[in-house]
Amino acid sequence: MIHLHIHSKDAWVESDHPRAPAGTGKAGQFVKGGQGGGPSRHTRPPIAEHTVHSPPPPKKEKAPTPPPAKEVEAEEKEKSERAKVRGKYSKQLFWAGTKEQLRLRTQLMINDTSKVLRFDPHRIKVEKGNRKMTVNGKLMDSAGTADLRTGKITLWERYVGPHTTDVLAHEIMHQKFELVRQLYELDREAMQKDSRKGVFSATGGVGAKYVDDYPTAAYLHPFLSKTKELREGDGVTDYSRLYWDALKKGEGNYDIAMHETLAEISKLHWIAGAPVVATPAWKNLYHAVNAFWDKHLQHADLKGFYPNA
Repeated sequence: MIHLHIHSKDAWVESDHPRAPAGTGKAGQFVKGGQGGGPSRHTRPPIAEHTVHSPPPPKKEKAPTPPPAKEVEAEEKEKSERAKVRGKYSKQLFWAGTKEQLRLRTQLMINDTSKVLRFDPHRIKVEKGNRKMTVNGKLMDSAGTADLRTGKITLWERYVGPHTTDVLAHEIMHQKFELVRQLYELDREAMQKDSRKGVFSATGGVGAKYVDDYPTAAYLHPFLSKTKELREGDGVTDYSRLYWDALKKGEGNYDIAMHETLAEISKLHWIAGAPVVATPAWKNLYHAVNAFWDKHLQHADLKGFYPNA
């Protein structure tokens, strides 16, 4: 809509512009001023003097920043490697041959999977027997076990098969997250004892001056501190939701529920190529743990972290 604003002092007054009377040959024409008799005492204001009121243009939503090309390339490469390993140990090929060939094939599968997931295959073993567990009142058999005290993983022989690569993706994430979580807790405990001013930021993270002193806490706090969002994420599979359901009843453990959710995201990532079912808070935490592991721990000597190993 356009509004015209004309100042009242410039309004047209007919009496100020006399015209020739009828019968003079110039009837109706201005006697002086106006259009033909020299300069007028008044001039009409230019109509160009106006204000335009029109709705502002719609705000364009800011498109999400695409990940760097190197990250996209690395993710695509890893996705291809995951698919290659899963295809290599398909159902038709896995069970072919003798028991010794099966044993060797299982070890090759452990090596291949560990390489893609950047984990030491020497920390994985296959044992006879079985392990049962109860989750939220449900008795289950375990195909694999991550011993968080030693950093080692056990695959139970009776459940070894083509799907074992998926089991390994689950169990390896347990070990990654536990070690990263422990380093985070060590930083937080040290911060509690640090009497210097500004060690804690206003949001409970690491103060800007002390990031170098507590790098693990500084990096992970933005992700681990989102407890409300993580709780509301409520797991990603029926299995991980059992742990959150137990927690709601006062029977579970928050750290274990987190463990199982991240481990299930890792399994789904391994199978599908992307953790598509997780909420943003869980996806961000999952990627943060893997990034920290890749940068600081995948090539580290981990013996000192496991006195019980």
